[in-house]
Amino acid sequence: MWLDKFRAVYTEEKQWTSPRLSGIGVITDTVGAFVALPLEADQRHDDASLDPSVLMDLWLFKCYFGKDMIGVPQAIPQPFWGFPFHESCWILFGILYGPWELDVQALFRMWRSFPIGSGLLDFGHDYGGVMDYYPTPEKHIPGEEYKIQQRYMKQRYYPQNSKRDPMEYTDPLNIPSLQEILQQSFTGLSGGSKTNNTDETLRANEATSWTNHTLRMDSNSSDCFQLFPTEIICNILIFLSSKDVLNAKLASAMFAAVPLTKTFWASRFQRGFEFHCVFESQGLQTKDYDWEAIYFSVRNLQDSPGFKNRRRIWKLLLLIEELHSRLISTELQGTISQSFFEPDAPKDKRSWKVSSGILCEPDSDVGFSNGCMSLFTRTIDVTFKVTGVFLTFARFNGTEYISGLRFQQNNGVNSSLGYVVLNEELEIDTDGSLLSKDRCDISGFYLAIDSRGVRALSLITTSGKVSRWFGEHDGIPKTRLLLNHGDIFSLKAGFDVSRF
Repeated sequence: MWLDKFRAVYTEEKQWTSPRLSGIGVITDTVGAFVALPLEADQRHDDASLDPSVLMDLWLFKCYFGKDMIGVPQAIPQPFWGFPFHESCWILFGILYGPWELDVQALFRMWRSFPIGSGLLDFGHDYGGVMDYYPTPEKHIPGEEYKIQQRYMKQRYYPQNSKRDPMEYTDPLNIPSLQEILQQSFTGLSGGSKTNNTDETLRANEATSWTNHTLRMDSNSSDCFQLFPTEIICNILIFLSSKDVLNAKLASAMFAAVPLTKTFWASRFQRGFEFHCVFESQGLQTKDYDWEAIYFSVRNLQDSPGFKNRRRIWKLLLLIEELHSRLISTELQGTISQSFFEPDAPKDKRSWKVSSGILCEPDSDVGFSNGCMSLFTRTIDVTFKVTGVFLTFARFNGTEYISGLRFQQNNGVNSSLGYVVLNEELEIDTDGSLLSKDRCDISGFYLAIDSRGVRALSLITTSGKVSRWFGEHDGIPKTRLLLNHGDIFSLKAGFDVSRF
């Protein structure tokens, strides 16, 4: 069964920077947190020629790294630990990411950044509706972190529980009914169109042969689109969501008069539209298939268990892909400082004023079950007058956190801390009203911090002025962090893959 087959991104003991992709393994314990996996990515657990010595027992979702092993499954330290992926989901992720190779190190850092709850990585979502949140919304306190828990604690990997939606245990990769639809549509072209909707097909074919001219219709001065050539109207429709296409046709006679072309129907299978998850159609949109017929056939299939699971998992993979792409394209800025996961870095012995969310220490014996955990520590020293402050935000699952700070100084030097993306920055003092005076400088910050990181920031100057908030701050606990007086101020921050 597909739910039994796993890969894992794993490492051995404290080799934080050397993760690897395992082969395809199988669950050995449906209650505990172990799977048996081959060490190499090109191996399978059931290969006839596989040497049993290359199988490893992997400790899944390891969330604390202290010496006290109380509470560890079977109380036996496991040298190999990591994070699992169903093989079907891993293949889907590779298809989504395209021809580029997935960065295993980036994925490993990413998954280490999220707490472990109910035997799962707690990304801050409910896995597409298959998990429960707690506390419930009516008991939720502003600023409190939602957690997830499994809806059915027993028989996690098997469908015997009649209360479970069949979607949850239907393979999202191999959907026979979807493959049948596409096969019939693609083979039908060579043997003549087999659609029964001849009139609609003829209208769609006719629309593709239109040249660059404007439709003749009664003048409507309120319809600003009547001056547009037909080809431009067709191109606009391609970039609209299907819901907005309907609204445009209701609002504009010009849009209403334009038939939907094959190119339009094929666009519904591209990124950003409702059937992007039908990867089987990728690369075929330029072919002369009956995309309208394919669209409606797939739409009739979308409530089937396999398709629902494909769409659910595809949306979750899009979130991971976004963070993965950002991580491999952005370098962590600042001077490296010694921490648990970077023990060989220079030690910073200075005393610091601290503000943080719920910060979990890696070597504690309570485990990383909520809040945040620092994977990296960076510092900066700002030695000249600051003339500009810039923020970078990172978004995941609809929530934004501050990921980087850049201080522009009057000597032309920039001091950057964290994940700074120059073309995405927000400038705090755009009009120069806060830091323009010769003796006006930064004296501190107001911070809106939830359990997982800094959500918003407001600047405090030595003249007593306070900037507006940047980021989401309503209903989030706030604190004030004042800097030491002097010509130099220093900042130190702990980071995971996207936040501080």
